[in-house]
Amino acid sequence: RLVTEVAALVRGAERAGRPVATLSIDSDIRLASAEARAAFTEELAASIRDLAARYHDETTPDGRWHRLVVAAHPRPPTGTES
Repeated sequence: RLVTEVAALVRGAERAGRPVATLSIDSDIRLASAEARAAFTEELAASIRDLAARYHDETTPDGRWHRLVVAAHPRPPTGTES
């Protein structure tokens, strides 16, 4: 869905000669264990819930909806890991 939606936005922005406001965060994190991964996930979700609650406003007439996607997957081996 992310690729489809952003591609459509980019095409529309190009036709209009305008930029698309996007944000991306790309980070590698090495988690020590499944327990650490679970704790990290819980803390990340709580942080996002708190931040979204602080800024979310369905009542503002000039507000624009944005979709937030957070994804994580095991990083493929690079051949240099020990």
